[in-house]
Amino acid sequence: MSNNEAKIEDFEKYFNENCSYEFEVLKKIQNILNTPYQMPEFDPIRGEICECLIYGLDIAAITSTNFLVEHFLKTVL
Repeated sequence: MSNNEAKIEDFEKYFNENCSYEFEVLKKIQNILNTPYQMPEFDPIRGEICECLIYGLDIAAITSTNFLVEHFLKTVL
């Protein structure tokens, strides 16, 4: 086995052990990411919320969701 093959195997092992959580979350929120809203001005913050969820930044996701709700209510009212 060459040195490059060993590095590739080490990377695959690390990736499978440490990144499986992100893929599980991505599967759960993929529908949210792919569903277009009627108001495109909310798409960037929705994307940020999804990224926070993917990377396990739960507090940041809650804060961003609060901002989204406030902005939506201000827009609607």
